[in-house]
Amino acid sequence: MTEINGERSQSLASDIVSNFQEYEASGFRKKMERRCIYKCPYGLITIKNLKGKHIPHMVSFGPYHYGEGHLQAMEFHKRRALHGIVIGDRLPPSPTEAQEQLRLRLRPFMDALSEVEEELRDCYDQLGPEWSPSKPFLEMMLLDGCFMLKLLRCAKTPDNSNFGSSGTPPDPIFGPNVSPYMRAVLRRDMLMLENQIPLLVLERLLHVKNSNRLQRGRATCNYAYLNRLIIDFFGFKFSEKPVLGSRRGLHVLDVCRECLIGSPTQVPNQSPNPSPRRSCDAT
Repeated sequence: MTEINGERSQSLASDIVSNFQEYEASGFRKKMERRCIYKCPYGLITIKNLKGKHIPHMVSFGPYHYGEGHLQAMEFHKRRALHGIVIGDRLPPSPTEAQEQLRLRLRPFMDALSEVEEELRDCYDQLGPEWSPSKPFLEMMLLDGCFMLKLLRCAKTPDNSNFGSSGTPPDPIFGPNVSPYMRAVLRRDMLMLENQIPLLVLERLLHVKNSNRLQRGRATCNYAYLNRLIIDFFGFKFSEKPVLGSRRGLHVLDVCRECLIGSPTQVPNQSPNPSPRRSCDAT
């Protein structure tokens, strides 16, 4: 009996050890340092006056509110943005040709996101099992990233394509005459804690889109460009507060926070190295 119990204990110990392999100290620490997108604490969202305040009204970014019914209308515009970022806003002569162009040009964008998939996943504090496969996770990052990038760019240079053909109404999302209500709601949704995607997604998309024109090492300039797009989109003035410059913000909310309060003042004789939370750039 003692021998049987000993074998059982050994088996249980082996099972426990195998289950803890993913918590290897240095790897787990690296994952935790990348965490920057969280769900609101349960105790906060159940307060009567705050109930529902954490839920986006019009568009989801990232996994936490993906697929919610009241946000589905914007999924159509995400696919429009994907088309515009990947192959341009001018429509090919036929749907068949459009599909073929999209298929050929989409591969580099997916490859660029696949290279940093682990880092993108590590940015999220919680990911449900439905996001374990690479395909749905990367597709979500691609669609949300294209939509956010096009939204930021069109706020500065509006899209006058009229849905790709003449005689149709002006674009209600990316066009020059976006209603103040629409713009305000989109801004609100983009500032929600649970409704963020890493800026690394947008940088990777820009890197591929501009790869034929940019010199190697342009990533830093991409972040400066993205920071400026975000600051302009939300109406911040460069003279008001210190800004990130060419450093990568964690996400849109982080860049806006930096504009409002600035980076922490460095203490004399303190190491100039950034904090772990700020040092999550891909290497």
